[in-house]
Amino acid sequence: MIKLVKNYLLDRLLVNRFFLAKQKNEITDYSRQLSEAKKILIILPVIHQNVQLINDFKSNLADAFPKSSISTFGITSLRKSDMNWLGVPNKEYLNKIREETFDLLIDLNEIQDRVCTYLSALSDAPMRIHYSEGKFDKIYNLQIRTETAAPLNVKIQTLFNYLVKFSKTEKVML
Repeated sequence: MIKLVKNYLLDRLLVNRFFLAKQKNEITDYSRQLSEAKKILIILPVIHQNVQLINDFKSNLADAFPKSSISTFGITSLRKSDMNWLGVPNKEYLNKIREETFDLLIDLNEIQDRVCTYLSALSDAPMRIHYSEGKFDKIYNLQIRTETAAPLNVKIQTLFNYLVKFSKTEKVML
């Protein structure tokens, strides 16, 4: 019963927090932001389907963005002392993430996870990317849509290809 109440309260908290999330009405130059990214945070999938695929993605990303430092976050790395009683990162943990001043956050969860989305929303990263649809799409300001039925390796490869393409785009004035 307590677990049901916690899940309900967590859902309400997330929906309310995301609803109140600041929507910036700015025009974003994704190409510039990607090419200037110095700190990248990759949110690892909650369900590790293919560890080698994720490791290859991180390695390829490091090659494509050699001037950037890449960090990862896995939900399993959260200690009880890092979470509040609802099971989401507490203020102190969120402040540590914000202090890192990530330029780019990439959420690799195939299905949007509540805790990972919460961390994404409150990370203060100016660019937050996800590659599959879900009820928390509003939190991510760039979504690389892929075929829903496509295998994970195709989705991740498509995401990577677009990141590289967007970061290398020449600026053309019309």
